Amino acid sequence: MSVQRIHDALVKVFTPVTRILFYIGLVFLAGMMLLTAADVIGRYFFNSPILGSFEITEYLMVIVMATSLAYCGIMKGHVEIELVADRLPEKTQNILGCITSFLGFILFIFITWQCFIYIRDMAASKAASTVHYIPAWPFVLILAIGFTVFSLVLLLRFLEYLSKAFSR
Repeated sequence: MSVQRIHDALVKVFTPVTRILFYIGLVFLAGMMLLTAADVIGRYFFNSPILGSFEITEYLMVIVMATSLAYCGIMKGHVEIELVADRLPEKTQNILGCITSFLGFILFIFITWQCFIYIRDMAASKAASTVHYIPAWPFVLILAIGFTVFSLVLLLRFLEYLSKAFSR
């Protein structure tokens, strides 16, 4: 089986997964916006802010970022510096893409691994928010899952560049 076929099969699997995660993130983003608006209205019009809204917003931001990162990666929405790379031959661009996507994959595998170690430590120490005492480890778990999916998206990019670099 060729690298291109493996890539295409994995894209068919991961695109719906990242899209579902993205929509979940949109729901939490809407909740974060509503919470912030309610807090501002309560603070300025009724002199009664929502207790702990800042820490809830922080946790919601983790969910939004973790669920959106892979979708942005699969849609090729991340920033790329193309000033020099666009002037290189296409084969060289694809080889550079192979190298950078593979290095990104390795980096995010290590980040994910460290997130899981951090989850274990946070659960053992019972780290929680200061106002509502919400445990922090489930949010780091969501972040680790997001990083895992993003790592797999980077692996897909690597396979894409690999198939382009070594195609005839």
